[in-house]
Amino acid sequence: MVREWSRVVISLLVLPVVVTIAAIISSDPALILGIIFPLVFIAILLSLDKKAVLQITISQLSSDVLRVGEELKLEANVSIPQGFGLIVFRFPTSERFEITDGTNVHTVFKGLQPIERKYSYRLKALRRGNFQFSNIQYTYYPALGLLNKSEGIVPVNMTIKVLPNIRILKKSQIRTRSRYQVPRQSRTRLGPYSTDFVSIRDYAVGDPYKFVNWKASSRLTNQDKLLVNEYEREGLRTFIFILDRGELMTHGTGEENPLEYGIAFLLSYAKLLLGHSINVGVWIVPQAGEKRSHNFVLPSSGTEHYQRIKEMLMIAEPVTAESPLRLASQSYAVLPEYEQHEVLIKIIKESRPTIVIISNVTSSNLNQLKRFANMLLRLRARVSLVDVMPYSIIAKHGSMNTGLPLKSILLPMKKKEQYGLLPQAVSIVSWDPAFESIGKAVRSSLVATRLNL
Repeated sequence: MVREWSRVVISLLVLPVVVTIAAIISSDPALILGIIFPLVFIAILLSLDKKAVLQITISQLSSDVLRVGEELKLEANVSIPQGFGLIVFRFPTSERFEITDGTNVHTVFKGLQPIERKYSYRLKALRRGNFQFSNIQYTYYPALGLLNKSEGIVPVNMTIKVLPNIRILKKSQIRTRSRYQVPRQSRTRLGPYSTDFVSIRDYAVGDPYKFVNWKASSRLTNQDKLLVNEYEREGLRTFIFILDRGELMTHGTGEENPLEYGIAFLLSYAKLLLGHSINVGVWIVPQAGEKRSHNFVLPSSGTEHYQRIKEMLMIAEPVTAESPLRLASQSYAVLPEYEQHEVLIKIIKESRPTIVIISNVTSSNLNQLKRFANMLLRLRARVSLVDVMPYSIIAKHGSMNTGLPLKSILLPMKKKEQYGLLPQAVSIVSWDPAFESIGKAVRSSLVATRLNL
């Protein structure tokens, strides 16, 4: 189209030149009138062939805080007072959003009259995070072809926050009857010792001498060893979640994988525990270049504390291959880092918490998990492992579709062998998020951690 218009303009330029030469040679005044029309027509066309002027604004017709699965509605107002040609717009979107209604690409032809248009489209949030929408892109194709096509952007500053799909768990959904009668009260730095007897154990540096059980100690053959009575503290129990975000947690799709399900599980579980005034702390694996203070939330309780946990998990991304924590021989990088984490070890020693590790157990990370669990058990913490299995997720988005949870196929075989290599004191919860709800996984974890709510 542009080439055709260029030929027309060239023809109109050649025509008056030829007519002028003929008029001069023949001295015929009538031929001079033939020059006027092409020149006037060219002048009109040249006045139209100007650079396009665009005024575009985008407004939100919905909240800028969404949950995964909710929709964002955007409306664009376009004003084009100047220009003559074809204009293609591309309104902003994100790879973590899916267009459900309308389109973000439009084409208009700017003629002689100014254009006022209004466009709207809907986006569905697929993943949690903070997303920046910026730069409306456009391309202008002048109709006459005298000007080259031009590209430009209209800056837009819009931030959308997408929260994980948290489940509000009701008491009827998670009511458990543990075989072990363990109260919600346990050793923690937040309260004095109670009179509730727990067990007899070896003396440790710092134990009050009034708790020494002299009768039990006298029956020992080793006279250098003392036994003490252990009592519950009056403070509530402490839970610490450790979230693995190594490469094994990315198996599946960008929106459905063990990491995304693990974050939703953690937030739902933490909200439940905080609702019962239980202290909750969270540690995530540090990424290369990140400050350690940005990768953990100390155990506490309350609504504001839940917001701190949520804000930290909002920006948690998988550990990349360039991370210095990556093990040289394996594609799994994580948990041994915590053995040198002074803050975590200090909390464990002081509060004797229940540790819930959220990971994807495979043969690649089994030895690291085993070593890490043994370290936690030596610190006398209760350890529970939630194995988020991605096999059904992969099958759902791949060519294989069994229609049944792959946990029922894998557990009797390789999974049970892997679990058997972990310390017996570690309680294991296998979770297939493609077939089992978060509520069911939380309930299984409560039973495994011997907590009665």
